[in-house]
Amino acid sequence: MYRHEQHRGPHTLSTLGWMKLGLLILTALIFYSLMASPSASNAPMDQAEVETLHHVVQNYVQEKQLGSSFGGFFLNWETQEPTALFTDWVQGHRQSLEKRSTAARHLRIRGVNFSEQHLRSQVAQITDGLKAGQFLSVRFVTTELQNNRVRVDIGKGLPTTASDEALIERTYDAADVYQLESATFTKNVATIPSKDCVDQNDVTSCVKPNRNNHAPPWYAGSGGNACTQGFALNGLDSFRGYMLSAGHCYPTVGMEVVNAGGYRIGRAVATENNSNRDAAVIELDQESQTGPYTWASYPATRRVVNTDLGHEAVGYTRCMSGASSLHWCGPLLDTNATTVSTTDEGAGVPHENMRVVRAGSAANPRPGDSGAPWWHPLNGEAYASGVHTGRYQRHDTVEGLTYTYSFGVYTYIGNAFVASTSLRTN
Repeated sequence: MYRHEQHRGPHTLSTLGWMKLGLLILTALIFYSLMASPSASNAPMDQAEVETLHHVVQNYVQEKQLGSSFGGFFLNWETQEPTALFTDWVQGHRQSLEKRSTAARHLRIRGVNFSEQHLRSQVAQITDGLKAGQFLSVRFVTTELQNNRVRVDIGKGLPTTASDEALIERTYDAADVYQLESATFTKNVATIPSKDCVDQNDVTSCVKPNRNNHAPPWYAGSGGNACTQGFALNGLDSFRGYMLSAGHCYPTVGMEVVNAGGYRIGRAVATENNSNRDAAVIELDQESQTGPYTWASYPATRRVVNTDLGHEAVGYTRCMSGASSLHWCGPLLDTNATTVSTTDEGAGVPHENMRVVRAGSAANPRPGDSGAPWWHPLNGEAYASGVHTGRYQRHDTVEGLTYTYSFGVYTYIGNAFVASTSLRTN
């Protein structure tokens, strides 16, 4: 039996062909909508999402034992782009992380030469040399994860040793040495101003009463004799309140603390100022004279809910509330820096395991901010990060132009608890 088949011209599609074409068009539309959607991978993540992604990367590295090839995790503070660094198999790490979390599509993965372990080990070696007196010109040693290097700052004209010269000649493969006009880390006390001003020369911007002269209760960020009071503490005596400050501000137990308004805050009952810790404990007369809050822009406060354990990575925001420079924030640049004091309060002593924050102004931080609270802001609350230790400044002249960069340096909160104290959160 003959079966007639209708002739199809070259431009005629079968039913199956139409279905394939429709599927192709639908796929293209879905792809376009995803790329154009605000939730696409180029959309910025909020802080909570970034921290969740950070924990995914940390767990992945730990489970796969990738410490020797992991270059670190950081958040680009300007673009808010999270980045993970690896020394090998970049595309494979991306695929593995995306299987663990859809949030990993927001993650930038970059190949680098050195692991974070290698960078940290070189910082530790140079720090050991500093403590042993092998280096005389080194003033600052920091890990720059985003640049995959160790940065070493030395001051021009300072005495040098054979170790200094070897360092300059690249004894350490990951270390870049910068010879600067001036590199100073200062831990200065000061006369605390009685006015809380945005501009100390503009009296119309002053607030009275203010963080430096008010009656109790006192919160983190309140001014004292010559420094700033830090976070509220729990102590051995439940009937008294306690607050943190910097050890170099109160070098002697028993020192009385009085603010600019003449109110007695308390007295120092414990103090340490060494290479690992710069912290003091101030005992108040009554427990009710303090509480789990920090001043932000006075009289606004933030509740202190915990330490920043689990909320620390390069690029995360850190805020400080000081008696002199008041309230400001910047990106965390390093969590394990070493800097050498150039002031009388421990001159020549290398301070290790320090946190470093980029200041938005060359004027910040200022003398008198020592002891101030540093915290991680999240969901309107404060996660205690540390106690302000001092200011590091770089000065250099290039082609007749002078550049000045300022950084806040603080003792990590986990290293700041002395005399059996702990952070107060209630």
